[in-house]
Amino acid sequence: MNRLKHFLAAATMSAGLLVQAAVIPAAIAPPALAAAPASAAEQPVQAPQAKGKLIFIDPGHGGSDVGAVHKNGGTADVLERDMALDTAERLARMLREAGYDVQMSRTDQSALVDGNEGADLRARVAAANESNADLLISVHYNGLDRKEVRGTEVWYCSDRPFSDDNKVLATKVQESLVKNLRAAGYDTQDRGIKDDSIMGHFAMNGPHIEKPTKMPGITGEPLFMTNDQDAEQLKRPEVREAIARGYFEGVEAYFGQAQS
Repeated sequence: MNRLKHFLAAATMSAGLLVQAAVIPAAIAPPALAAAPASAAEQPVQAPQAKGKLIFIDPGHGGSDVGAVHKNGGTADVLERDMALDTAERLARMLREAGYDVQMSRTDQSALVDGNEGADLRARVAAANESNADLLISVHYNGLDRKEVRGTEVWYCSDRPFSDDNKVLATKVQESLVKNLRAAGYDTQDRGIKDDSIMGHFAMNGPHIEKPTKMPGITGEPLFMTNDQDAEQLKRPEVREAIARGYFEGVEAYFGQAQS
């Protein structure tokens, strides 16, 4: 694995393998990302632990870097870049409704520094640090050459001063993602939490960038773009809403445990 791959923000990963993200022409239109508003029963209630807490959300990829890709008959029909942004916007809405402050690294399809992945990732980390956030949630989707691989996993870094917090957050988010996906009618495979040290660390959460992140964080990989079954479910707005709720409830559980 070369140093550039070490620097990528976990676009695609599993069992010690990293697949380089495909670059798809910008002319490909993303699928419709119709919002699925929460029902009255699902509306977040402002929690005491939300007061004064800022969550930095990083939707992975952007611009010409589309991340992992699902292809239907050789044509790209779902891009990680688009799905990550859609999920992040849903998560931001839930957090704000519950009383959290939220900042996002990007709010449209563009990258922070298009065409230069290293500079783009450094800009995302710098933005997270400048926000003085309490948590970093990096929203991605997975991909492998082996199309049969599917399921849900969350990555954390064990090589940081707050590694215990990273692991707790990863555990809470993983449990909540699996629970919410299954509640939405999709029996995802629970692949567990994973320490990114086995991959040489990822830039958004790892220690090797010049000025690394200053707060606990995780990289979520709720489904595999390269698996037909996972990708078909990801096209459903209610599944993306369930994934966002999984992140949200994981954050709530993390802060609830911290205050107990």
